[in-house]
Amino acid sequence: MRSKLDMMWVIATLLLVGVAQAAIPNVMHHGKPSLPQIPVPERPVTSPNGTALPPITTIYYFEQLIDHNDPGLGTFQQRYWMDWEFYEPGGPIILMTPGESNAVGFQAYLTNVTIIGLIAQQQKGAAVVVEHRFFGDSNPYDNLTSQSLAVLTIQQAVDDLVYFATTADLPMPGGDAVKPGQAPWVLVGGSYSGALTSWTMVNKPGIFWAGYASSAVVEAITYVNFIAATARITLTR
Repeated sequence: MRSKLDMMWVIATLLLVGVAQAAIPNVMHHGKPSLPQIPVPERPVTSPNGTALPPITTIYYFEQLIDHNDPGLGTFQQRYWMDWEFYEPGGPIILMTPGESNAVGFQAYLTNVTIIGLIAQQQKGAAVVVEHRFFGDSNPYDNLTSQSLAVLTIQQAVDDLVYFATTADLPMPGGDAVKPGQAPWVLVGGSYSGALTSWTMVNKPGIFWAGYASSAVVEAITYVNFIAATARITLTR
């Protein structure tokens, strides 16, 4: 039989977990940190020489590798959007992903109402928004089985950004000759995609000329630690 001390520990643990679980909805009520959507400016887009450009809501597709560790598995269509209204030859390519969101509705990040577009404008560059794998319509598989989700990892997401930068032929004039080594690329992100920017700069050095990470959540914690931390916060109130 368990001693009274053992029973007290069991009861205390159950109470602690119960308090923590009750507190989680209150914490999650505020929502996960993510990039906010910004209204897309309704205006015609032209190049520096006055040529009319496609609307920034135009969807382009890139053949992204399903598994960067096994290219033989083939590719999937990864969606992306682009604005080159400020671009002049020699300018940088500014790349960002909204991260864990459908990328539709994030096209305003291509314009100069955001830091991404401002960098493009100041440096005479072009801006690209690429959809993260498994979000929106950029899906390697049409299901969410454990086998499919095995390719939903930080490393695969990092490799997606690198493979896009080093392989994509962009739709703008001369877009097949602006890969890293031919033009400077700048990686930008916020919240999770900011962390992804930081991790990419460390994990794949030399690809991107610079990285800009806003509110990057670079430290991960386990669910158990989250339970304990939430319980401590709740019990001290």
